[in-house]
Amino acid sequence: MSYETTPTDTIIEADDPTEVFAAAEAAHRSVTDERVITSLEIDDQRNRTQRRQERVASVERRLGRPAKRERQQMSERQQTAEPRQSAERKQSPAQDTRQSAGRPDATAVRGIRRGDRPNPAAPNRGTFKRPDRLRADR
Repeated sequence: MSYETTPTDTIIEADDPTEVFAAAEAAHRSVTDERVITSLEIDDQRNRTQRRQERVASVERRLGRPAKRERQQMSERQQTAEPRQSAERKQSPAQDTRQSAGRPDATAVRGIRRGDRPNPAAPNRGTFKRPDRLRADR
């Protein structure tokens, strides 16, 4: 049996589900708090013998690099991406005229109450659906 601990989960792999249940029970009983919640999700692909580490290695072969990132690298990427994103958020005059032409989009409806936003599932997109104005017979 193998396991990996992540910030929110513990991933347990075993050949026999009984081992997984026994490990989950032992982990549940080891917590001494007043309230303990243990959730199990069993992914049993009976026709597949490839283990988690083998799947990761397969992805790494296709990527041609390790499938892991260091936190330092991630924060550096985020810092370099932020100035570009803020420049993209600035609207040009062409976008402003397009939005004022009655085409509701994310920028045009900003600041409206939640019920006033356009309903993307509506057949005639662009109509506003307000819960307080719906007919009672529907």
